[in-house]
Amino acid sequence: MLSGSSVGGEDRRVITLGFWGKGHLIGQLLSTLRPYQAECLTDVELQAFQPETQIPQQALLEKIWNSEKLLQILQQHTLSDRLLHLLEWLAEQFGQRVAEGICLDIPLTHQQMADTVGATRVTVTRLLQHFEHSGKLRRLKKKHYLQPQRGRSPSSSYLILNSPKHS
Repeated sequence: MLSGSSVGGEDRRVITLGFWGKGHLIGQLLSTLRPYQAECLTDVELQAFQPETQIPQQALLEKIWNSEKLLQILQQHTLSDRLLHLLEWLAEQFGQRVAEGICLDIPLTHQQMADTVGATRVTVTRLLQHFEHSGKLRRLKKKHYLQPQRGRSPSSSYLILNSPKHS
């Protein structure tokens, strides 16, 4: 999984441009923001794309759809809703279904989440704790539940977004 970002403004803020996975087209060619940076959040295999060749229409559509979804998330009225919608979207895109809900096994830091939703790291930490207490998600250390992927540190944690209860 990749995260694309740019550092901009007088305060040198990180601007999260999106999150991409297998089959997605990314790169400076598709962005007007400078500097442009892509950060690997998991092990990835990149394939070079030559600008002289025609860009596949499906790849462009997926980039547009991902950008629209991120904009929709950022338009949520409260930080709580923005963060929860971000986690749900990432789980939908990159999570794995398990009995308890959806396991989001990506090493996304509280600071990266904060940069994405326009919050501070402290606020994201507080909101994640609130989500845990209210039963919306569980964070499990690898020793308790899931086996880590190769190369992960022992302090890796996993997010389980609990399945909504239907009445």
